[in-house]
Amino acid sequence: VTYRLAEDALMLETAVSVTRLSWDAVEEAVETADMFVLHFAGRFAYYLPKRVTASHSAAVRHFLRARLG
Repeated sequence: VTYRLAEDALMLETAVSVTRLSWDAVEEAVETADMFVLHFAGRFAYYLPKRVTASHSAAVRHFLRARLG
């Protein structure tokens, strides 16, 4: 899976699919020690492991705060 933080959406891409989650649909982002959890539609979530953000966790944190408030 390839994760991409676009200006208007979170994109998750595999060899056979692309998922686009608009930032307007994200209700909450929670940071844990190991991941960022993006909650949407009341009971669903996408998990962005910090191992894929490598040394960019601070930039991801800033990006999410800017998009979600």
